[in-house]
Amino acid sequence: MRLFALLTILIVFACGCGGRGGRSVKTEGGDANAAADSENFAGRLEAAKAIHDSNKRDAALAKVALDAAEAGEGEIAKEAVKTMYSNNAKDDACYNAAVALARVGKGKEAKAVADLMFSTNRKDEAMTKIAGGGK
Repeated sequence: MRLFALLTILIVFACGCGGRGGRSVKTEGGDANAAADSENFAGRLEAAKAIHDSNKRDAALAKVALDAAEAGEGEIAKEAVKTMYSNNAKDDACYNAAVALARVGKGKEAKAVADLMFSTNRKDEAMTKIAGGGK
């Protein structure tokens, strides 16, 4: 009986207990996962654009832009901020998305998002961060 219990414990540890602590694991189907992420962001973008209240719409678009940027989806982030109403909210969202894109190695996309900003001082801050790799 002790041998059976010991073997069971060893098998469980060898298999890793089935959990990975919430970390994603890159698989051979990575392109399929990327396509699914793109579709998810596109759907979220369309939902955010459909909100009638401009304050709620801007908040939702800013969230989509940041999440997409953190995932390296520069075009979705750019489209999200382009459709925002408030210039201040747009500048904040552009800054955050541009820096996030720079952090994931998407400098060209980061610059394109930062170029949408109205405030030249804030844009300069973003460009400085982008030039430093988002740091």
